[in-house]
Formats: sequence, C-alpha cells, structure tokens
Amino acid sequence: MFKHLLVILLLLAPAAHAARRDTVTDWIASGDHWLSVGPMLSVTGRSGNAHLGLGVEVTYNIVDKLLATGIFTQAQWTSGHARLAGGFQLSAGPFGFEFGAQHETGTREYLPTTGIHFAPYLTFGMVSLALRFGSPIGTWESSSDGESGRKRHGSEMGLVLTLKAPLQLKGSRKTNLLDFL
Repeated sequence: MFKHLLVILLLLAPAAHAARRDTVTDWIASGDHWLSVGPMLSVTGRSGNAHLGLGVEVTYNIVDKLLATGIFTQAQWTSGHARLAGGFQLSAGPFGFEFGAQHETGTREYLPTTGIHFAPYLTFGMVSLALRFGSPIGTWESSSDGESGRKRHGSEMGLVLTLKAPLQLKGSRKTNLLDFL
C-alpha cells in the first residue's frame, strides 16, 4: 500500500507545481496571514485493514514569499473513535509537511493512545493531498481500569484529502475566495 501511495504523490507533484507556480506569486505577498478551515477525508491502513475517517482541519499560516510557516489542528472520527492532532506546518510552493502530536481516544478494544504525527503534502489551490504517518509513543490507562485486555492503537499510514477555504487575516492585498478558483 505504501508504494502505491508514494507513486500517486510523486505523479501528482509536477501537476501541483505547475498549477501553483504562476498563480501563487500573483496574489500572495510576504507577511500575509491566512486562516484556512475545511473538511478532511482519510483512508488509513492499520494491521492490514483500511479505515475511513471524516473530520475537519484548521490551519494558520504566515507567508514569506513562497515559504509559509504555521500551525495546524485536526479533529477526525475514524473507526469508532476520535483522532486529534496538532502541530507545525512548513511549506514551499505546493510542497509541505506537518509535524506534531496526535491522540486517539479509547474504545472497548483500544486504550487512549498518544503519538507522533508526520505528513508530507501537496497543495492544489484549496485542495491538499497528504501522506499521513502516525506512530504511538504512549497510552493512558488507570491501574484501576480493570480492562487490561485492551491494547494501544498501532502505527498508521494513510492518504488524506482536505478541502480548505482560506481567509486572509492580514496582508497587503486583500484576497477573496474567488481568487483561488
């Protein structure tokens, strides 16, 4: 599965670069502050099973020419539990990556689990496609829990599609949503 996802990202990279190369510099200036909000859909693999997730992502970025730095937060419902993540973003043109922490809530079978979130991504205007990796580092279990048969959530890898509506908070040229279309 990993090879297929990697091939898809590599094949889409030139198209993403071509789509953003001419338009980004036309409407984004240095020092612009952007807040983006939108739905996210994921297909992740864990223990040989595919899981579908639906949620929302919020990002805040400050642009310096084609380099943008910022923060992100995600809340997603997948396979009967919530997956929450947050951290830092760095992007250059259409290419970027997220790095942060993630937490998955417990279920009857799994303990609440905290881990590391890493996701390289490509952006096509308002749409982004990410290859997400999650690695558990700890669990939250009370000694009086009485459900010692539960185990932690395992590592995950998945493909995430996000559609985010941008809102310019600060900048030299006010841009509206139609500029992205």
